[in-house]
Amino acid sequence: MCEDEFAERRVEQDEVGALAPGGFDRTIITQIVMPRFGMMASLLIGTVAGSGSHLALAWLAAHGNHDGTDFWTFAIAVSIDSFAYAFASIVLITYMSSLTTTQLASSQFALLTSICALPGSLVAGVSGYFVQWLGFERFFIATSLIGAPAAALCWWVWRRQARTREEATNRCEVAAE
Repeated sequence: MCEDEFAERRVEQDEVGALAPGGFDRTIITQIVMPRFGMMASLLIGTVAGSGSHLALAWLAAHGNHDGTDFWTFAIAVSIDSFAYAFASIVLITYMSSLTTTQLASSQFALLTSICALPGSLVAGVSGYFVQWLGFERFFIATSLIGAPAAALCWWVWRRQARTREEATNRCEVAAE
């Protein structure tokens, strides 16, 4: 969907490419954040960053110059989107890898990634109609709201895991006495 907006703004492919280097910097930042804040907090950060990236694209739709001359508005929005996507992807892959067993890792990982990709695949076919109906600005605001249930689920799992760990610690302490 971003490509359609970029085409409408007459942004050249080399400008897009200049803003999306290999992603090595994003990987390093993710490797700093995950150990410091933990897996579930990183997942929550990735979810919020993903929603924020859609808001950046809505900002681009609202404030970008439609004749292709407002490069910095474009650069900021695309950089936010690119960073958020890379961060969230790395964290999600790491989390899904922690859910698999060594013996069945490839099958389980394939199933998990397919389940994660399914909603986007189903919506992608009709998203153009929504853009025509809502316009790019409202479309990206609406897609940013999709992150709210994901963030709520992430927060709930995070709290539940903390409670489960606490209960297990209490049981171990009682058993040791």
